[in-house]
Amino acid sequence: MVEADIDYPTDADLLEHAVRKLGGLVRRIKGRGAASRTWFRDRGRAAGRRMKQLARTLRRRSGVAMAEVDRLTGEVATIARRTLREVQVVADNARGVRRRRPGDGRLARLVGELDETIIATQRLLAQTDQRLAGNRVIADRLVSLADPDARPIRKGKPRHPTQFGYTLLLAEEERGFIADHQLQRGNPADAPQLVPAVQRVVAVTGRTPGTVVGDRGFGTAANDQAVAALGSSGSGCSAPAPQARHGWRWSGPGGSGGCATGELASRPASATSNAHSGCAAPACAGWAVPAPGSDWGSSPTTCSP
Repeated sequence: MVEADIDYPTDADLLEHAVRKLGGLVRRIKGRGAASRTWFRDRGRAAGRRMKQLARTLRRRSGVAMAEVDRLTGEVATIARRTLREVQVVADNARGVRRRRPGDGRLARLVGELDETIIATQRLLAQTDQRLAGNRVIADRLVSLADPDARPIRKGKPRHPTQFGYTLLLAEEERGFIADHQLQRGNPADAPQLVPAVQRVVAVTGRTPGTVVGDRGFGTAANDQAVAALGSSGSGCSAPAPQARHGWRWSGPGGSGGCATGELASRPASATSNAHSGCAAPACAGWAVPAPGSDWGSSPTTCSP
C-alpha cells in the first residue's frame, strides 16, 4: 500500500476545496484578460464558514450532530452548484478568447485546468447527492482533486481500516535487488499478477528464477502450472495456514502472516525443519529447485508443519 499525500477526504471538504480552486482559476483567467466582463462571485469564504460549523458539530458526536452534518454538507453542495453555473459561463467565454490568442500558452493551460476542475466538481456533486440520499457505498469514489487517481483501499488494519492511495507490486531477486515494480490504481487481485511479474523479471535478469515465493494471494493451482511452464520450480504460498503450536517461533519478518525469504527457527525433534526453504512464514509454501533430470512432480519442501 502506497498512501497518497492527501487529507482524509469528506464530501463537504472536497466540495469546499473545489469552490476555492474554481474561484482561484477564474481570478487567474481574468488576470490574463479573458472573460474579464463575465459575472462571477467567489463563494470560497461562504463554503469555509460552513466547514467551520461542521467541525464544531462533529465534536458533539451524537445522532443529532450527524443530521446537522448532513444539513451543512447539503449547504456546501448548494454553494458549489451556484459557483459551478457561473464558472461554466466564464469557461465558455475564456475558450473563445483562447481561440483568438493561440500563442497564449498560459491561458490555454488555465482554461484546460478549469475544464478539468469543472468535471471533477460535477463528479463530487453527484457522489454527494448519493451520500445524502443514504447511499454510503459509492463505486469509484473521487477522494482528491489534487490526486484524482488515488483510490480508497481496504487493508483491514485496526487503526487504519481504509487507506487512500495505490498498491505497489515489488519483485525482488535472491540478493534483494528489486527486479520489477508495478504501481497500480486501486487494489487489484494478486493471483493474475504473478505470471506477468515473473515474465518481466526474466526479461530484466535474463534468466528464469529457480524458486518463486509470494504471499497467499498468489498461490493458486493455475499459477503453479504457469510458473512451472516458465521453467521455475513453484509459486509458493498455496498451502492453508497451519495452526500455531506451543514452543514454535518463526524467524521471518513480522513473525507470521506473510511470506518472506528466511529460515525457520530451531524446532526440537526435527531434522528437516532447520533447512533453508526460502519462506519464513507459516502461511507459505516454497519449492526447492529440482535436481538436473528430476521430475517437476517431486514433493515440495514447505515451511508449514
